[in-house]
Amino acid sequence: MRKIGQVCLACLAGLLTGCGEGVPSEQEIRFLCRGLIPEECYIVRHYINYDVDCVIFRFREYDEKDTSRALASFVERAQGEGWEVLRREERVSTFQRMRPGPVFFSLETITTALSDDGWVYVGYIQIDLRDKPAGPMDSLADHGEARWARRFFWPEFNQFYRMREGRDP
Repeated sequence: MRKIGQVCLACLAGLLTGCGEGVPSEQEIRFLCRGLIPEECYIVRHYINYDVDCVIFRFREYDEKDTSRALASFVERAQGEGWEVLRREERVSTFQRMRPGPVFFSLETITTALSDDGWVYVGYIQIDLRDKPAGPMDSLADHGEARWARRFFWPEFNQFYRMREGRDP
């Protein structure tokens, strides 16, 4: 019975908070991506969805002149925060972290793409799962939030990056 009460409370909280989508605040970005974004940086906000916890933005460190170091710094911070590297290429990295919650498992995925001028593009999404997943978010073919991410969120991230770079991450 206690779990049912927690689920009802979580649903009620979701109904009472700002649902929908928009442009995130810097505070929302820093909250969702805790420990990953340097304190001293420029942030360009792009997209947030409140129904599916996800955000798209880009950042650039104030004093970082070496563009390859910008992405390497992000990778170091991610690994320090318990993120597992799923894919690492010269300009693109994907990370995943799974944490048990009181009712659901939380599966988080971040993809970063480095632009030629040192901006790090970030797509972050968190989905809730009843059971512990056997693999990465891409393997969750029947899960509603994962399906939504494949159809809408990741194409939006690719579009945001492509507008600047003219290529897909």
